Amino acid sequence: MCKMKKSFVSIGLFCAFVFLYNSCVTNTHLDGSSKTAPEWVINVNTVYPNSDWLAAVGYANDRVSAENQAVAQLGKSIKQRVEAETIARQTLESAGAERVNLQKQTQLISAYSASITTQSVLDEIAGIRIKEVWTASDRTVYAVAAVNRDEAGRYYAEKIAQYESAINSEILYAINHEATFDAVNSMIHAATLAQETEPFIDILSVVHPSLYKKIDLSYQSAQAVEVLAQREVQKIVVGVYVAGDVSGRIAQAFANQIAQAGFKSKLLSDFSESTIAEQNIPYCVKTQVSFHEVDMSANAKYEFVRFVVESELFNVNTGQVVLPYTINGREAHNTVSEARQRGVRSIEEKIASEYNNLFLDLLKAK
Repeated sequence: MCKMKKSFVSIGLFCAFVFLYNSCVTNTHLDGSSKTAPEWVINVNTVYPNSDWLAAVGYANDRVSAENQAVAQLGKSIKQRVEAETIARQTLESAGAERVNLQKQTQLISAYSASITTQSVLDEIAGIRIKEVWTASDRTVYAVAAVNRDEAGRYYAEKIAQYESAINSEILYAINHEATFDAVNSMIHAATLAQETEPFIDILSVVHPSLYKKIDLSYQSAQAVEVLAQREVQKIVVGVYVAGDVSGRIAQAFANQIAQAGFKSKLLSDFSESTIAEQNIPYCVKTQVSFHEVDMSANAKYEFVRFVVESELFNVNTGQVVLPYTINGREAHNTVSEARQRGVRSIEEKIASEYNNLFLDLLKAK
């Protein structure tokens, strides 16, 4: 009887040992032999197949950190693939630029495109969600983040269609208001929208390749819209007339700033209606420069000259002043002549430092 009791005790101890051993193995191995870990922890693609999902697993000591890591891992994976697509697209566009002899961007276009970045778009991939969370016996928390390809694909396809509609609207407006600052503004806006669309197209190529292949943009590409914008800029010639500018340096200073923005300019010797009509210029900078000697009897060592520049950029067809501009100041030297020359240099420097930015701000306002 005692032997039987000892046997039962031995068997019981053996079973308890086996149970504890198996428990330890189950709690510490997640390599496929585990019976308690979800399948997605071991191999995420078995539960979230790549044909339908983009998925990644993250883990940490708490749920929030695990979920954040899962989202970060998935976002990183998508970004890397999107960046590869972007490089491939830009390589093709560079080759295309050589074929069409694409001109260097004007300062106006550059001012718009400088603010365009794909990073903010990539930082917020649409449709990323935490699908499941599991806590192991050692309190490690696992989370899976996933994007449904169909859902995300529809979102980005609709986004691209919305942008395309807005871009086409701007292009149509420019066509109907040819050779005006309004047309240039619309084309620059269209170019900006086209650049903003590129990241969405690249993301779509990754999340839903079949929908991406159906994309057929009526404006062709962001690069093509930039070419149209540049052509619109080149249609406008701005006349420059400065009365009281004996040397012509002040008129040239205005012309230089207009040229920096990408527009053509034409120096006018007079401002008669016949001259304006003959030149066929839609806009003109009309300026009056005056110099006046200033009596500074308290300081007999120098001669003082005060200068005033009153300028208006206006629409020739409507007479509307679109950019008024004024400069005034004072210069001194041993002679009146030298004081005037200093005044001219001050005017040139003032125009160089201010006028271009004012001109660009005018064109960017919409």
